[in-house]
Amino acid sequence: MASWRSAYRGILPDDYIDGALADDLIAGWQAKFTAAPEPDFVLVAESAGAATGFIAVLPEDNGTPDGRWAYIDNLHVAPGLRGSGLGRALLREAARLSCEAGLRRAYLWVFARNLGAIRFYDRLQGQATAQATRPVGGHPVAMVRYAWSDLALLSEAVSG
Repeated sequence: MASWRSAYRGILPDDYIDGALADDLIAGWQAKFTAAPEPDFVLVAESAGAATGFIAVLPEDNGTPDGRWAYIDNLHVAPGLRGSGLGRALLREAARLSCEAGLRRAYLWVFARNLGAIRFYDRLQGQATAQATRPVGGHPVAMVRYAWSDLALLSEAVSG
């Protein structure tokens, strides 16, 4: 929760971050894991029994010849640990597990105003492939889709 509040303050309205955000996140996670047709996975990093970061990946079949994708639904690192390499480590392990599951490509959506995350994905050779406006907590938010056409490239980028 601290990661969301820290990363998205100024992107999402304060009344939403300080209010309904927690309930919306809980409801969203419950819906994802009860409706998941395939095994999704969540990796959690922890230190001294406290969560310090996590990544969630959902396999998706987009119905095209290029096959199944790893949808990176969330990547969050505790505010005090950003820049520590934890996000890279989580992405590296997620890419490895995705490859083991037969996924070869990955994508995610990022808030267009989350410039720190955008710089991070640019450094990892992600390609901005689409833009959209989506409702978050009833508020329209501009988003950018980042994609990696080959998970091996993402694996190399996070290892370097």
